[in-house]
Amino acid sequence: GQQATVVARALLGRINGLTVEERASPMLTIDALMREERASIEKEAKSEARREVEAEKVRARQECQERIASASAAADSRIEAFEAELAIMCADSERGAVAVATRQALEDELERQKLSTAAIQEEVATLTSSLEDAQAAQDTGQKMAEDQMKAAWEKVAATEELLGSVTAKLDEYTALNHSMSEEAKTAPSKMAVKEMWRRVNALEECL
Repeated sequence: GQQATVVARALLGRINGLTVEERASPMLTIDALMREERASIEKEAKSEARREVEAEKVRARQECQERIASASAAADSRIEAFEAELAIMCADSERGAVAVATRQALEDELERQKLSTAAIQEEVATLTSSLEDAQAAQDTGQKMAEDQMKAAWEKVAATEELLGSVTAKLDEYTALNHSMSEEAKTAPSKMAVKEMWRRVNALEECL
């Protein structure tokens, strides 16, 4: 085969290179020369094969390291982008939760103030009626009724002022809640966030 041809050519070259003394040596035979040359060629072939294997290992290791580095960089980039989006979502969620809770508290307070105002107005109406009925009473009695009515009206004015403040705050938080609702429309959905985490975890497992 091919190896025999290589050995024969090498052997011919070896014989042509022998000196007269080497050719006359009784230890020098064609078989010995062939065995020696074949062993030399096989040794060189094995060395070449080992060098190729080592070179292939180096190339494979380098390619693997490059692919891992590329995948790791891509994963880091995706994770950073996701963390930024998640931070925005968390901030929006927290702001939304605070706005909803505050709005509910303000609505409850507004309802209490309305009930309180209605009760005070009813009380004032009763006092006014009593005052009209007591116009013929003594000055001390009339003075007492007037003082009661004045106190009631002052309470009504203070309550109405507080009611106006509560209403203004309610309007402010309503606008804030609407603004955050509009912003939330552009935020990634829960399903998108879940899918993103799934891909990140899958990539980390591959690495």
